[in-house]
Amino acid sequence: MLSTPPPSPSFPFSPIALGLWRLQEWNMDLPQLQAYIEEALTLGVTTFDHADIYGDYSCEALFGRLLKEQPQLRQHMQLVSKCGIMLLSGKYPHRRVKHYDTSYGHITGSVEQSLRCLQTDYLDLLLIHRPDPLMDPAEVARAFADLQQAGKVRSFGVSNFSPRQYQMLKPSHGRAAGDQPGRALPFLPGPSEWQYGLLSAGGHPAHGLVAPGRRPAYAGPGGRL
Repeated sequence: MLSTPPPSPSFPFSPIALGLWRLQEWNMDLPQLQAYIEEALTLGVTTFDHADIYGDYSCEALFGRLLKEQPQLRQHMQLVSKCGIMLLSGKYPHRRVKHYDTSYGHITGSVEQSLRCLQTDYLDLLLIHRPDPLMDPAEVARAFADLQQAGKVRSFGVSNFSPRQYQMLKPSHGRAAGDQPGRALPFLPGPSEWQYGLLSAGGHPAHGLVAPGRRPAYAGPGGRL
C-alpha cells in the first residue's frame, strides 16, 4: 500500500529526486521496476528526474511502460524532464554535430514526445537542460506560456545555468505570463548558487526544486545525475 502524501502546492517536489539517467543500464524487467519505484514512493521519494536524451532517447519510454501498466502510480509522483540538447544518435541520423536547440518548435515538440514516452498527460516540471548560446529568451518564454496554458507542463526551470544566464529569462517570462502573481521568476540559490532555478509553479509562488539551503539530492543505482 502506497502511503506517500500528496505534494504540497508550496513545495510540490520531494527533497530527494530519483534520477533515471541510466535506467536502461539497470536491466530491470517491469515487475522489478515497479517494485523499485513503489519502494521509492513509500520512502517519500516522489520526484523522478528524466531528460529526453537519457539512455540515447530511451529511458522515458522505459519508464512509461510502467505507467501504462500501472497508471495509478502517476498520482503519487512528480515527473521532471529536460530538453534542449541535440545528441548524435542513430535515432536521428540526419544530425551531423551535437548542438543545442531551445527554439519554440523544439521545446514544444520535445514536451509532446516526452508525454508520449512517459504515458502521461502532463509534466510537473520542464527544465532547459543546458544554456543555448543562440537562445532567444522571448521564444523560450512563449513556449513555456503556451505549454502551461495547454496544461501540458505545470512548472518550468533551468539546469546548469549561471545566475546571469538565468536572469536573461526573467523579463521575457514575466511578460509572457502577464506578470501575474506567483509567476515571478525568483532565482532560488542552493549551496552552489547556480545549479537549478525553478521559474514558476503552476500559479503558486515558486518554492520548488531548489530553496535557499535546500538543494535536492539525486538517488538511483546509477548515482547522482
